[in-house]
Amino acid sequence: MKSKIKKFYLLVATGILLIILIFIGYRLLPESSPIAIAGNYIRDKQCNECHTQGKRQVVENLTVHNKIEFNREYLLAYFQAVRINHNLQRRLQVSNNTLIRGEQLVDKYHCFACHGLYGQGGQENAGSLKGYIPGWFGEDFDLLTNSGDPSAIRDWIEKGVNETLIHQPIIGKIAEYYMNKQQIKMLKFSGIPKEEINLLVAYVKSIRDYGSMDSDALLAYEKATLKQ
Repeated sequence: MKSKIKKFYLLVATGILLIILIFIGYRLLPESSPIAIAGNYIRDKQCNECHTQGKRQVVENLTVHNKIEFNREYLLAYFQAVRINHNLQRRLQVSNNTLIRGEQLVDKYHCFACHGLYGQGGQENAGSLKGYIPGWFGEDFDLLTNSGDPSAIRDWIEKGVNETLIHQPIIGKIAEYYMNKQQIKMLKFSGIPKEEINLLVAYVKSIRDYGSMDSDALLAYEKATLKQ
């Protein structure tokens, strides 16, 4: 009998240790996109000190220096994202589809300020599980939203947390610990109209479908926002 009890506790301890090791491995595997990686590089190199006029980035006339030792495809994706983002008002004059209205709301509520241009992540966040605010794609997003479940995304927007995730045994406790510890916390938008919530949920799910966006994906996105 004692032997069976010992085996049971050993099995439980092994399971807990395995979960801890999985989370440690997850913590050591940062997830990002070309846009976020290039954006961090540009901030680190303080490129914006020269390549800005007031608050507007000079994207159209920017020449990438030959001496820059960095992935140029990533830089192209970043500047493409900046260009498209700056053209939001122009695109709104052409189209009024669900995708661009979602982007309009994201711009209104400054969601990109934390989640990165077009939800591509990259914003540093001291005390969080991975040290940054996740984007709206990939394993980070799927873990936090039950694989992109609309009700989970709605919870994050309205309540600032996915309650289903928090109530999970062990994983929920770990998630709750880091959410309370992190410096930048998800805001609650419970007071905004239901129609806007629906558009935001649909928009975030659309970004998830695009995934980690390169220049070609961004051009496809831009084209989709212009459809009638």
